Amino acid sequence: MCRIGTAKFFTLLLLLYHTSVKGAGTKRARFNSSLLDLNSLRKGSDYEKLPESYVIFITENDVWQHGLARYHVNRIIEELDRPFEDGSHIIYVNGDYKGNDDIGKLMNDFRSENVEDMMLEPLKETVHRYKNNPEEVAVMCAELEKWSLEERQEGRQEGLQAGRQEGESRLTTLLKMLKADGRLQDLELAIDDEKTREKLYQEYHIN
Repeated sequence: MCRIGTAKFFTLLLLLYHTSVKGAGTKRARFNSSLLDLNSLRKGSDYEKLPESYVIFITENDVWQHGLARYHVNRIIEELDRPFEDGSHIIYVNGDYKGNDDIGKLMNDFRSENVEDMMLEPLKETVHRYKNNPEEVAVMCAELEKWSLEERQEGRQEGLQAGRQEGESRLTTLLKMLKADGRLQDLELAIDDEKTREKLYQEYHIN
Protein backbone atom coordinates (compact mmCIF):
# COMPACT_ATOMS: atom_id res chain seq x y z
CA MET A 1 0.00 0.00 0.00
CA CYS A 2 1.45 3.35 -1.03
CA ARG A 3 -0.02 6.47 0.46
CA ILE A 4 0.97 8.97 -2.20
CA GLY A 5 -1.80 11.51 -1.93
CA THR A 6 -2.04 14.43 0.50
CA ALA A 7 -4.54 17.12 1.42
CA LYS A 8 -4.32 19.74 -1.31
CA PHE A 9 -6.65 22.43 -2.59
CA PHE A 10 -9.29 21.25 -0.07
CA THR A 11 -9.35 17.80 -1.66
CA LEU A 12 -8.09 14.66 0.08
CA LEU A 13 -6.56 11.90 -2.00
CA LEU A 14 -5.54 8.44 -0.83
CA LEU A 15 -3.86 6.40 -3.55
CA LEU A 16 -3.23 2.70 -2.92
CA TYR A 17 -1.74 -0.13 -4.93
CA HIS A 18 -2.75 -3.70 -4.18
CA THR A 19 -1.77 -6.90 -5.95
CA SER A 20 -4.57 -8.89 -4.32
CA VAL A 21 -8.32 -8.44 -4.57
CA LYS A 22 -8.59 -9.00 -0.81
CA GLY A 23 -6.46 -5.95 -0.12
CA ALA A 24 -8.87 -3.79 -2.13
CA GLY A 25 -12.11 -5.13 -0.67
CA THR A 26 -15.24 -3.02 -0.30
CA LYS A 27 -15.00 -2.84 3.50
CA ARG A 28 -11.33 -1.80 3.21
CA ALA A 29 -12.40 1.00 0.85
CA ARG A 30 -15.05 2.15 3.31
CA PHE A 31 -12.53 2.04 6.18
CA ASN A 32 -9.93 4.10 4.28
CA SER A 33 -12.55 6.64 3.29
CA SER A 34 -13.64 7.04 6.92
CA LEU A 35 -10.01 7.52 7.99
CA LEU A 36 -9.66 10.43 5.57
CA ASP A 37 -12.71 12.08 7.10
CA LEU A 38 -11.60 11.38 10.66
CA ASN A 39 -8.19 12.94 10.13
CA SER A 40 -9.36 15.96 8.17
CA LEU A 41 -11.81 17.55 10.60
CA ARG A 42 -10.95 18.92 14.03
CA LYS A 43 -13.17 18.24 17.00
CA GLY A 44 -16.07 20.68 17.14
CA SER A 45 -15.66 21.78 13.51
CA ASP A 46 -18.62 22.20 11.18
CA TYR A 47 -19.22 19.00 9.19
CA GLU A 48 -19.84 21.11 6.10
CA LYS A 49 -16.11 21.89 6.13
CA LEU A 50 -15.27 18.29 5.29
CA PRO A 51 -13.26 18.36 2.04
CA GLU A 52 -13.96 16.29 -1.04
CA SER A 53 -12.20 12.93 -0.63
CA TYR A 54 -11.00 10.28 -3.07
CA VAL A 55 -9.82 6.76 -2.25
CA ILE A 56 -8.20 5.31 -5.38
CA PHE A 57 -7.29 1.62 -5.60
CA ILE A 58 -4.94 0.57 -8.38
CA THR A 59 -5.27 -3.21 -8.52
CA GLU A 60 -3.10 -5.68 -10.40
CA ASN A 61 -6.16 -7.38 -11.91
CA ASP A 62 -9.63 -6.28 -12.98
CA VAL A 63 -11.51 -6.54 -9.64
CA TRP A 64 -14.97 -6.10 -11.16
CA GLN A 65 -14.20 -8.09 -14.35
CA HIS A 66 -15.93 -5.85 -16.88
CA GLY A 67 -12.84 -4.77 -18.80
CA LEU A 68 -13.19 -1.09 -17.92
CA ALA A 69 -10.27 1.21 -17.20
CA ARG A 70 -11.76 2.39 -13.92
CA TYR A 71 -14.85 2.05 -11.76
CA HIS A 72 -16.29 5.00 -9.81
CA VAL A 73 -18.13 4.26 -6.56
CA ASN A 74 -20.43 7.02 -5.33
CA ARG A 75 -23.45 6.96 -3.05
CA ILE A 76 -26.93 7.47 -4.45
CA ILE A 77 -30.42 8.04 -3.07
CA GLU A 78 -31.97 4.83 -4.36
CA GLU A 79 -35.63 5.93 -4.35
CA LEU A 80 -34.80 9.13 -6.24
CA ASP A 81 -32.05 7.62 -8.41
CA ARG A 82 -29.83 10.63 -7.92
CA PRO A 83 -26.41 11.25 -6.34
CA PHE A 84 -26.19 11.72 -2.58
CA GLU A 85 -23.29 14.16 -3.12
CA ASP A 86 -21.56 13.76 0.23
CA GLY A 87 -18.17 14.44 -1.37
CA SER A 88 -16.84 10.93 -0.77
CA HIS A 89 -15.54 9.00 -3.78
CA ILE A 90 -13.96 5.58 -4.28
CA ILE A 91 -12.30 4.67 -7.57
CA TYR A 92 -10.92 1.30 -8.66
CA VAL A 93 -8.34 1.48 -11.45
CA ASN A 94 -7.88 -1.72 -13.44
CA GLY A 95 -4.13 -2.41 -13.47
CA ASP A 96 -4.61 -4.99 -16.22
CA TYR A 97 -6.20 -2.44 -18.57
CA LYS A 98 -4.36 -2.16 -21.91
CA GLY A 99 -6.18 0.63 -23.75
CA ASN A 100 -4.49 3.40 -25.77
CA ASP A 101 -5.85 6.21 -23.58
CA ASP A 102 -3.98 7.89 -20.72
CA ILE A 103 -5.00 5.27 -18.14
CA GLY A 104 -3.93 2.47 -20.48
CA LYS A 105 -0.54 4.13 -20.94
CA LEU A 106 -0.16 4.66 -17.19
CA MET A 107 -1.02 1.03 -16.43
CA ASN A 108 1.47 -0.05 -19.11
CA ASP A 109 4.16 1.98 -17.33
CA PHE A 110 3.18 0.47 -13.97
CA ARG A 111 3.65 -3.02 -15.42
CA SER A 112 6.87 -2.26 -17.32
CA GLU A 113 10.06 -3.75 -15.91
CA ASN A 114 12.17 -1.93 -18.51
CA VAL A 115 12.23 1.88 -18.35
CA GLU A 116 12.53 2.06 -22.13
CA ASP A 117 9.17 0.32 -22.51
CA MET A 118 7.38 3.10 -20.64
CA MET A 119 5.13 5.44 -22.64
CA LEU A 120 4.55 8.52 -20.47
CA GLU A 121 7.63 10.74 -20.66
CA PRO A 122 7.30 12.46 -17.23
CA LEU A 123 7.01 9.09 -15.44
CA LYS A 124 9.70 7.55 -17.63
CA GLU A 125 12.08 10.42 -16.81
CA THR A 126 11.36 10.17 -13.07
CA VAL A 127 11.90 6.41 -12.94
CA HIS A 128 15.10 6.73 -14.97
CA ARG A 129 16.36 9.38 -12.53
CA TYR A 130 15.64 7.21 -9.51
CA LYS A 131 17.32 4.20 -11.06
CA ASN A 132 20.50 6.12 -11.81
CA ASN A 133 20.86 8.27 -8.69
CA PRO A 134 22.23 6.29 -5.70
CA GLU A 135 20.99 8.82 -3.14
CA GLU A 136 17.45 8.84 -4.47
CA VAL A 137 17.48 5.05 -4.76
CA ALA A 138 18.44 4.83 -1.08
CA VAL A 139 15.57 7.16 -0.10
CA MET A 140 13.10 5.22 -2.24
CA CYS A 141 14.23 1.88 -0.79
CA ALA A 142 13.85 3.23 2.74
CA GLU A 143 10.31 4.40 1.98
CA LEU A 144 9.41 1.08 0.37
CA GLU A 145 10.73 -0.79 3.40
CA LYS A 146 8.66 1.45 5.65
CA TRP A 147 5.50 0.79 3.61
CA SER A 148 6.28 -2.93 3.55
CA LEU A 149 6.69 -3.00 7.33
CA GLU A 150 3.39 -1.17 7.82
CA GLU A 151 1.64 -3.62 5.49
CA ARG A 152 3.07 -6.64 7.32
CA GLN A 153 2.10 -5.20 10.70
CA GLU A 154 -1.40 -4.47 9.41
CA GLY A 155 -1.65 -8.02 8.07
CA ARG A 156 -0.56 -9.49 11.40
CA GLN A 157 -3.13 -7.41 13.26
CA GLU A 158 -5.87 -8.51 10.87
CA GLY A 159 -4.76 -12.13 11.29
CA LEU A 160 -4.81 -11.88 15.07
CA GLN A 161 -8.22 -10.26 15.02
CA ALA A 162 -9.57 -12.92 12.66
CA GLY A 163 -8.10 -15.63 14.89
CA ARG A 164 -9.71 -14.15 17.99
CA GLN A 165 -13.06 -13.89 16.24
CA GLU A 166 -12.81 -17.49 15.00
CA GLY A 167 -11.91 -18.72 18.49
CA GLU A 168 -14.78 -16.82 20.07
CA SER A 169 -17.18 -18.21 17.47
CA ARG A 170 -16.12 -21.83 18.14
CA LEU A 171 -16.43 -21.41 21.90
CA THR A 172 -19.83 -19.72 21.63
CA THR A 173 -21.11 -22.57 19.46
CA LEU A 174 -19.82 -25.19 21.90
CA LEU A 175 -21.31 -23.49 24.95
CA LYS A 176 -24.71 -23.18 23.28
CA MET A 177 -24.69 -26.88 22.37
CA LEU A 178 -23.66 -27.95 25.87
CA LYS A 179 -26.39 -25.80 27.39
CA ALA A 180 -28.98 -27.24 25.01
CA ASP A 181 -27.94 -30.76 26.05
CA GLY A 182 -28.11 -29.84 29.72
CA ARG A 183 -24.39 -30.58 30.26
CA LEU A 184 -23.84 -27.71 32.67
CA GLN A 185 -20.81 -29.29 34.37
CA ASP A 186 -19.09 -29.78 31.01
CA LEU A 187 -20.04 -26.21 30.14
CA GLU A 188 -18.12 -24.90 33.15
CA LEU A 189 -15.15 -27.13 32.31
CA ALA A 190 -15.14 -25.92 28.71
CA ILE A 191 -14.77 -22.36 29.91
CA ASP A 192 -11.90 -23.07 32.31
CA ASP A 193 -10.02 -26.06 30.88
CA GLU A 194 -8.46 -25.96 27.42
CA LYS A 195 -7.92 -29.75 27.12
CA THR A 196 -11.54 -30.47 28.00
CA ARG A 197 -12.62 -27.78 25.53
CA GLU A 198 -10.64 -29.41 22.70
CA LYS A 199 -12.15 -32.85 23.45
CA LEU A 200 -15.63 -31.35 23.37
CA TYR A 201 -14.88 -29.61 20.06
CA GLN A 202 -14.03 -33.03 18.60
CA GLU A 203 -17.08 -34.66 20.17
CA TYR A 204 -19.43 -32.06 18.66
CA HIS A 205 -17.44 -31.91 15.38
CA ILE A 206 -16.78 -28.17 15.74
CA ASN A 207 -13.86 -27.19 13.49
